[in-house]
Amino acid sequence: MAADPVEVNTDPLPRVAASYVSKAQQIRRVGLDLSNLVTDYSYAFGDDESGEKVHRKFRSLLTGFQESLQLLVRVVDGTADGIDAMSKQYNRVEEHNADLAKRLGEGSLGDSFDATTPGGGPRPDNGGGGGGGPTNGGNNNNRRR
Repeated sequence: MAADPVEVNTDPLPRVAASYVSKAQQIRRVGLDLSNLVTDYSYAFGDDESGEKVHRKFRSLLTGFQESLQLLVRVVDGTADGIDAMSKQYNRVEEHNADLAKRLGEGSLGDSFDATTPGGGPRPDNGGGGGGGPTNGGNNNNRRR
């Protein structure tokens, strides 16, 4: 009995990747808004020694937060890139499989397809079908130990 086919619907993947890109842009804007906020209101700390001390500490904390946001943006962008690459790879595999199926149907697959094992002998048949095979109908893939 043949295994169930693997089916991957790649149609929504570009939209999913685009949503990750959009989220990364939103995170970038948050970082920029925070920078602008500090610049716009830096006078509120005052120009005395205490105000300068608070301002330096605040800038230090903000810098750490912005670095964390940049890392988060890279992760989210990387996820978008991975989803996009996965979608393209699934589509390439599907195109390749469709081409192989077409060539097999035309009988022209023999030119580029070697059905033997690398040593040149016949391919193992997994004990399938016919007498003498396993008692589970020849399907060794589903055995449990």
